[in-house]
Amino acid sequence: MHSSQPAFSRGKAHAKTGTVSLLPTLITDTPGKVSQAISSVCKAIGKRLPGIDGLHLEGPHLAKSRKGAHDASLIRPMDQSDLEMLCNAAELLPSLKVTVTAETVQPEQSRALHRAGAIISLGHSDADYETCIQAINAGARCATHVFNAMSQIDKRNPGLVGAALTDQRLSVDLIADGFHVLEANIALAVNAKVNGDNLFLVTDAMATAGSAIDSFDLGGCVVTRAGGRLQLGDGTLAGADLDFPTAIDNLVKFSGLQFQAALGCATRVPARILSRESEFGTLCKGVNLNRVVVTSDCYVKGRDWSL
Repeated sequence: MHSSQPAFSRGKAHAKTGTVSLLPTLITDTPGKVSQAISSVCKAIGKRLPGIDGLHLEGPHLAKSRKGAHDASLIRPMDQSDLEMLCNAAELLPSLKVTVTAETVQPEQSRALHRAGAIISLGHSDADYETCIQAINAGARCATHVFNAMSQIDKRNPGLVGAALTDQRLSVDLIADGFHVLEANIALAVNAKVNGDNLFLVTDAMATAGSAIDSFDLGGCVVTRAGGRLQLGDGTLAGADLDFPTAIDNLVKFSGLQFQAALGCATRVPARILSRESEFGTLCKGVNLNRVVVTSDCYVKGRDWSL
């Protein structure tokens, strides 16, 4: 979720589309906005607002050459004050995921974040394969939006895509809307990650989630919704117009993965990555059930049920 709307209203909007647990996402912004996002999510969790289970900071420590819809003027290396703020946030929040680039975030910084409990995800990166492996050795455990905004596979440099697909220490997230990643590459990712066991679905949903709006402002740029895509004026994809039932359906259709396994990519796998299997993502005795009932025309949400 990349939105400035209050966490509670956005949580309700996402629940309508089948998402009952989420990490609100702040994309590249100023240190002040990052601090504000951390504080806001801490307050939301303290108030037990439904659906808000942590925070994802996607930037600002990225590669300008792979910025996507991020504001290049706000992208910068990680300094000591950034590191301290992120480590403190990782200790405060039940889950903190940080998307960074391996070429500017140093291994010692990654090790500090990993020790503090942050989930380090590599993305928006032009790093070569060796640099990516160094980041994985230092604690990176995910790759953000595999195939998108990252160094691709070359015959002598597998890049971040190659590292993400071949190193089983990394779990990869996939935007299965049919625009971000085409069918053959979705199948490739599923097969590379052991039939989806280290692959998880994300919606990358924006302010359009659960609404009928056809455009919105993102950092001074207009994002337009049309034909199942969200894009800037120059055609750059900016998040996705996607919900989880559609993503699961697409994963089955594009990769041939069985429905049960595809469902796990939206539930069990992300819960495991967050080390929160006892709270959500599985259906077993003693685990609270965040339930989504999918019908022909609606999604019904229930929380805090016990088996």
